[in-house]
Amino acid sequence: MTPDESVAVLAEAIGRRGVRPRELERLLAESTRHPHRRLLADLIAEVGAGAQSPLEVRYAREVERSHGLPVARRQTGPLGRYRTDGWYPEFGLVVELDGKAFHSGANALRDMDRDNAHLVAGVATLRFGWRQVTQNPCGVAGTVAAALRRGGWQGTLKLCPRCRVPNT
Repeated sequence: MTPDESVAVLAEAIGRRGVRPRELERLLAESTRHPHRRLLADLIAEVGAGAQSPLEVRYAREVERSHGLPVARRQTGPLGRYRTDGWYPEFGLVVELDGKAFHSGANALRDMDRDNAHLVAGVATLRFGWRQVTQNPCGVAGTVAAALRRGGWQGTLKLCPRCRVPNT
C-alpha cells in the first residue's frame, strides 16, 4: 500500500467511520514491529489534525512543514458556512487543494461561490492542484509564503532538500 493509499484508508476510518486517532495510535504502538511505523504515525497525526485526502497530507508535509510555513487550520474557515482545506486566520488567507476528484460540476460551482464569498469578506484564496503540490511543492511554498507575507507574516521560508533555488 502506498502512502497516498494509506492516507485514503485513514481518512475514511477517522472521518467517515468515527475511529479515533488515539485508537489507531494505540493499535500501532501494540504492533511491536511494523515496517512503516513512523510513516503511519505521521499520517495518523495529519489526518487526526483535519487532513482529509492524500493531497491535503502532502500539502501539510511537503509544503508547510518542509518549508517552515505556519500550520493552517484544517476543515474550517473565515465564514462558518464554508469549510476550507487550509485557513490562516492571522494572515487572511485560505488555501484550497483541488484533488483528482470532486472539482467539476456542482462541486466546482460551490468552490466558485466560496471563493467569491471569501473575496467579498476580504480573504484571499490560493488554489492548487495535485500536480502543483506533488511535483513543485517548493514553488507552491514560495507562493503561499508571498501571500502570507502580504497578510503580515514575518517568518522565513526554509529551503527543503528538494529546493533547487531559494524561494522568496
